[in-house]
Amino acid sequence: MQQAMKRVKDVLIKHLALTLGWTALAATAFGQTLEKEFADPPVDSRPRAFWCWLNGSMSEEQITRDLREMKDKGMSGAEIWDVSAHRNPGGFVPAGPPFLGDESLGLIAHAIREGTRLDLRLGMVASSGWNAGGSWVPPHFAGKGLFWSKENVKGPARVDLKLAFPECPHAPKGEDGLPLFHKEIAVIAVPVGGALENINQSFDLTDKMAPDGRLRWDAPPGEWAVLRFVCSNHGQQLIVPSPNSGGPMIDFFDPAATEFHVRHIADGILGKLGRKAREAEEDGRHHQAKLERAGVANGSPVSASAAPS
Repeated sequence: MQQAMKRVKDVLIKHLALTLGWTALAATAFGQTLEKEFADPPVDSRPRAFWCWLNGSMSEEQITRDLREMKDKGMSGAEIWDVSAHRNPGGFVPAGPPFLGDESLGLIAHAIREGTRLDLRLGMVASSGWNAGGSWVPPHFAGKGLFWSKENVKGPARVDLKLAFPECPHAPKGEDGLPLFHKEIAVIAVPVGGALENINQSFDLTDKMAPDGRLRWDAPPGEWAVLRFVCSNHGQQLIVPSPNSGGPMIDFFDPAATEFHVRHIADGILGKLGRKAREAEEDGRHHQAKLERAGVANGSPVSASAAPS
């Protein structure tokens, strides 16, 4: 029994020594790798920064110089941001071309080509200034709000009344004075004064209003506030865009508006690079599959290294 226990003990000691040895080797290798990568980090571990194209004023020479400096100073890349020079004494920074106009797209394409050549990662803020949007956003994809008008009526009575169209002060208007985009939401009657304690105290009159806004309703006894609700543009514009840019923000609650906006940007840039959106999407899928095979969960969303030379 003692001999058997001694053999088991010897085996355990050998296994423990082997395990500790492998652990020490692995720790040494990890330490060497960490030390090496700390001294010379891989591209994806290097810092990036916002690259402000103040007032949209930029040139190919400036772009090449800036990117060379980024590479020389150990950065991994930058995020292009076309934005207003908010404090610009004496007009020191001139106004550049409209964001995503032909000249602007040419400069962005040049930055992507140079970034690719220097193995830098480039991204871009999806508008001039803040937030997403631009002059190309039509009213039906621009930001929206809920607006209403109110008419008081007394019952019992047969109501035959043209309801006022709600004021939408900042929505773009057509020749008829109405917002270019508007959608009727509901017409509701609620008691005037006092709290609405029960939903049954209100009346949905939506189907009693004609397309021209005329309401016909047999109002019950009491005084009623008739509310006409309309969805239209609230008119929120981009904040701090470059002087020749600007435009409405997109409707952030509408996926179609986001897709329209992103495709407008991608189509313009890819066109300058001599590529089509479908080709780029296919390349993106191949690139992501390559990253996944290499054990990378998520690649950089906009990578200059994936762009054509």
